[in-house]
Amino acid sequence: MVQIENLEFAYNKIPVIKNLSLNINKGIVLGLAGLNGAGKTTLLEIIAGYLKPSSGNIVTQAMNCAYLETQPFFYSNITGNEYLTFIIGEKQSFNIQKWNDIFHLPLNELIENYSSGMKKKLAIMGIMALDRDLILLDEPFNALDLESVEVVKLLLPNLKKQGKTIIITSHILSTLTDTCDSICYLENGNIKGNYSKQQFPGLTEELLSDTSNRFQTKIDDAFNDN
Repeated sequence: MVQIENLEFAYNKIPVIKNLSLNINKGIVLGLAGLNGAGKTTLLEIIAGYLKPSSGNIVTQAMNCAYLETQPFFYSNITGNEYLTFIIGEKQSFNIQKWNDIFHLPLNELIENYSSGMKKKLAIMGIMALDRDLILLDEPFNALDLESVEVVKLLLPNLKKQGKTIIITSHILSTLTDTCDSICYLENGNIKGNYSKQQFPGLTEELLSDTSNRFQTKIDDAFNDN
């Protein structure tokens, strides 16, 4: 379980996370939705231990956490196979070949020559190799092709069966409603709403109807000026 109480965080004295409280049970997939700047990535980085909150409490096992960044970083002049071998270390339970039969990567080539989608797939393989109890996925579907998106969707229920807790961010609400047990909507650094799976069918309309109305008027005005 992840327990967050009255969390606060600011960049250069500008509040990003504001008095945020949240309990995340073990063995679920939680989605974090929200506009750019809502605080989704910052929250993940605090949970992962990358950032220290200004105040508040967070209880989790940061050392038992795997974090997939939106744009994964890789050292230069190493191959995909070298990257995975380094992550695995002495652990022999992760079969690189079997996993690469799923992701189809040129593991003997330098990572710097990979496309953005290939780098994302390699990073996901690395997350699988780490085998951590808490998995944080920041925009995991970005840059993936249609087939790889479906592969990731298939991975999530299998991770749940192993008792993993997964937190996913996405700008595309449908990817969250397809994969999550519940979704938190962040706005201005706090949780505006917490939605169960039973509430997903009307969630898009609830969250975006006001946006559609506001921007349709602005779009109409912009076209009328042409």
